[in-house]
Amino acid sequence: LAWVLTASAAPSFAMTLMQAKFVCPIGGERFKQEVVASSTQFGTNLDLKPNGPTPAPWPLIECPKNGFVFQDGKEFTSAEKATLAPFVASAEYQAMVAAKESTYFRAAMLARHVDPKADVAWTLLRATWQVDADPALYRRYAEAALQAFRDNPAPADPAEVETNMLVMAELLRRLERFGEANAALRAMPVP
Repeated sequence: LAWVLTASAAPSFAMTLMQAKFVCPIGGERFKQEVVASSTQFGTNLDLKPNGPTPAPWPLIECPKNGFVFQDGKEFTSAEKATLAPFVASAEYQAMVAAKESTYFRAAMLARHVDPKADVAWTLLRATWQVDADPALYRRYAEAALQAFRDNPAPADPAEVETNMLVMAELLRRLERFGEANAALRAMPVP
């Protein structure tokens, strides 16, 4: 009886999925995909990747036929659709789909196609989370994320600047560029 009481009193850590219906913004394909309805997080890595049973990052919606990826609830303007449709159909984008580039990497490339100056640093950081078991792909995505953080104008909020600097130092550390990581940490403002 004690075991039953102990087991039933244990906290429930889980991820809940549900089927959702979608219409692909590019091409109009109708499809169903499982999406995360709820989840549990146990902590965060130094690169801000959440720990827990939920995939990190949360999966993007992916159109089965053309590989277009988007966030649930994202609305696209007519101009964005007109700009994105030829790119999604292009050999360049379809090569990314065929090569199984991560969904977040493709999302960053889609954002850059719409606006070459788009802030994609955080999207590319999430792409690194998707491929952290593949050293070569991780290195390529981490380098792209670092460059995107460097290319973006500094945020106005000092806390955001500090977070960006810490993430960049962690990416450098993971890339085994320890001297640069140390320099990045030393360059941070002291509170």
